[in-house]
Amino acid sequence: MLQLTFPGHRILDYYFAINMAEQVVSDSGAEMSQSDIRRAWYIKSMQSDRVKVLVDSTKDTFWVPYDLLAQYSTAFKKFRNALNDSGDEIVLPDVTTSTFDDFFIWLHAYEPCILGTESHDSHIIDGALHLAVFAQKYQIYHLRNQASDVVRAALRDGEWNITPEMISAVYKDAPSGSALRQLSFLGFVAAEGRTDATLWQAAFIDCPSLGWDYFQYKNGSELYQEGIQDGGRTC
Repeated sequence: MLQLTFPGHRILDYYFAINMAEQVVSDSGAEMSQSDIRRAWYIKSMQSDRVKVLVDSTKDTFWVPYDLLAQYSTAFKKFRNALNDSGDEIVLPDVTTSTFDDFFIWLHAYEPCILGTESHDSHIIDGALHLAVFAQKYQIYHLRNQASDVVRAALRDGEWNITPEMISAVYKDAPSGSALRQLSFLGFVAAEGRTDATLWQAAFIDCPSLGWDYFQYKNGSELYQEGIQDGGRTC
C-alpha cells in the first residue's frame, strides 16, 4: 500500500474557490474568509449521503461521502447521476482494493496530498503509478498530478523500473500526449538495455501507439528529449 502523508491546514486554493456552489456566510451575516469557507465545505461534505462503491473482483465495499467524491471527480459525479432508484452503488471491478484504499485515505484528508518519500521501495512506487492511472481514468486530476510526481522522482533517480503490464495500463487510460503517458514512456526508455527486450512484446502488441512513440523518440522528437523533469507538486 502506498504510504500517504498529509500536511497541515492551509489557505483555500483556487480549485475549491471556483467550485463553491454558493456564497457561504457566517451566522452574523458577514462574509467568511477563504479558510473558513474551506472548513465549512469540508465539514458539510463529510456529512453528506454515502454512496456505496464496490471494487475489485471481490466487490470489496466502501461507503464514501458523495459530495466529497463528486467535488474531486466529474466522472464519479456522472456515475451517481446515472444510478437508478434500485440502489446507490458504483461498481469498479477494474480497480484493486489496495488502490482504492489509497484513494479513500487521500480523499478524506482535509488537505489531500501525497508528499515525496525518500524511499524508492518498488511497492510504494508501484502503488503510486496504479493510483495515477486510476486518477487519470476517473478524472481526479489533483490526485493524478501528485501520484505522478512520486513516480517521476523515482525514475529520475534511476531506482525504479516500469513494467510492461504497467505501461499497458497507462496507455489504455491516458490519452496521447498526456503527461502521464509521456512519463511512463520515459520510464520504458530508462529501462531499455536493463531488461530483456522480449518481455515488452506483449505491451507493443496491446498498445500500438507505444511503437509510434518509440519511433518518434528514436527519430529525435522533441516531445521526449527533455528527460524526466520535475512536474511541480500540487500540494
